Amino acid sequence: MQMGYRWVIAAMILINVSTTLHGQGKADFIPPLDIPLVLSGNFGELRSDHFHSGLDFKTRGVTGHPVYAVESGYVSRINISPGGYGKAVYITHPNGYTSVYGHLQSFSEAIETYVKAAQYKRKTHSINVFPEAQEIMVEKGEVIALSGNTGSSSGPHLHFEIRRTADQHPLNGLFFGFPIEDTIPPQIRQLAIYPADHLSMVQNSRSPFRTKTVLNEKGYIPAKSNPYHVYGRIGFGIEVYDYLNAAGNRCGVYSIELLVDGKRHYYSEMDGFAFSESRFINAHIDYAGKQENSGVFQRMFRLPFNELSIYKQMENSGLLEITDRREHHIVVRVNDSYGNGSELTFRISGAGAPQSMKERTGPTGKILPHNAESSFADQQISLSFPAWCFYEDVNFRYARTGGMDGLLSDIHYLHKETTPVHRSFDLAIAVAPGIPDAQRDKLFLAKISDDDKISYAGGTYADGSVSEKVRSFGRYAIAIDTVAPAIIPLNMYSGKNMTGLPAMRFKVKDDLSGIGAYNGTIDGEWVLFEYDPKNDLIFYEFDNRVPVSGKIHDIELQTEDMKGNKAVYQSTFFL
Repeated sequence: MQMGYRWVIAAMILINVSTTLHGQGKADFIPPLDIPLVLSGNFGELRSDHFHSGLDFKTRGVTGHPVYAVESGYVSRINISPGGYGKAVYITHPNGYTSVYGHLQSFSEAIETYVKAAQYKRKTHSINVFPEAQEIMVEKGEVIALSGNTGSSSGPHLHFEIRRTADQHPLNGLFFGFPIEDTIPPQIRQLAIYPADHLSMVQNSRSPFRTKTVLNEKGYIPAKSNPYHVYGRIGFGIEVYDYLNAAGNRCGVYSIELLVDGKRHYYSEMDGFAFSESRFINAHIDYAGKQENSGVFQRMFRLPFNELSIYKQMENSGLLEITDRREHHIVVRVNDSYGNGSELTFRISGAGAPQSMKERTGPTGKILPHNAESSFADQQISLSFPAWCFYEDVNFRYARTGGMDGLLSDIHYLHKETTPVHRSFDLAIAVAPGIPDAQRDKLFLAKISDDDKISYAGGTYADGSVSEKVRSFGRYAIAIDTVAPAIIPLNMYSGKNMTGLPAMRFKVKDDLSGIGAYNGTIDGEWVLFEYDPKNDLIFYEFDNRVPVSGKIHDIELQTEDMKGNKAVYQSTFFL
């Protein structure tokens, strides 16, 4: 690192955080990287089933950049897993905050020594350990790791979080004075207007109305002419993204405000949240619109079950009750974390009550209440739903068709995949006669995609059915997995001289249930093989754990899929 650059940045931060924005408190953090901080993702950005809890810093498309402790403190947690944050370290600071560094390539010597000892003691690559407060101390500016691409990362970058130590709630890292440039206002892409029940209408329809927007000298306006004619209970949504300087990535906005006839009707802010509420993103967005590729709209109204804490003001759950024939002026204002703002304006007009109200029938399927337990059963299937499984009552529909190649049952259509599910529910599908007893433990529930691809959804056999807790609607059936994983050596063969090579590497693949466990030994002693699922790779980096050098060694690698099918690779090498 260039010390001059580092001291300049530190001085900038001392000025910027003397009074931290938005009440996050005072902090004197330095940047975690010594390269210009460019974001590929920001705090609160909309992700699949969750809000992004940190800042993703670009690392110029490569791994291996030094990662620095942003403040002095102690290592309070180390988590290593094939998915998620991959290799991650947590540092607790005396100022009440904890910093988190994820997708790392490797740790500093002190942390690596602690990690290896824990892994070899437990004989596992995946660990989640909590060192004592004084066990691994770090100084501000100390190199704690190298940036990487481990876990579920889709490319080299550093995932960085600031959490409140007391409750581990992630906070908006953009309010802690890091030198990140943003002079670009958010872009409002689309507007949506939603009928809230079967008695409501938008543009003479009971379906959501969506329109793209255009930008003029006064701000954003809908591309389709307005006012829009509405009746009954309606809500609004927008598709909006923020962009920061030096990067073209779509990021999340900080605040959204809705004004009706000049009065604030809804307001949300993305200061922080609890991990336990992050899945409520599926109630916050127009989930069906996202699944149907219509866009990712953020609602400005609350579904019956939505416990997000980002809503700071909301009148009548954000819904409007329009029964008059008056015209109403609507303004939507959005801001990013640096105060850059954009505005969308449009009008709605009360259409009056429809003449054929009697024809506007309500639900016709089985109602599954969002706030109470419910169930459904048919000849070959049974479902049990806990209370608070859904964000609103579900008008449940079910159908069944014949199976297809690779399946051992009919295909069961559980409602619509465009309806989100908050909590797991019990699904059991009856097994057809003729399955040999010896193969019943190989049966599993298969989720079938729109293009008829089969994916593993878990499940165990008992009492004539395969059952599992699942967390989404869609098409399900029974399939079987009797094929062991494949182990393919990439850089070795029997008797190969591995001297000077950094690692031995193997391709591992399983076409159905997926890799569930693996284990490797050298000369009968357990050694640390690591698993990289996104690259179907298992590897061992040579260290001093190999019992004796200068001889022929025996290696054995075992893998097992989720249904217990096992594969074993045995060979020898010289080192």
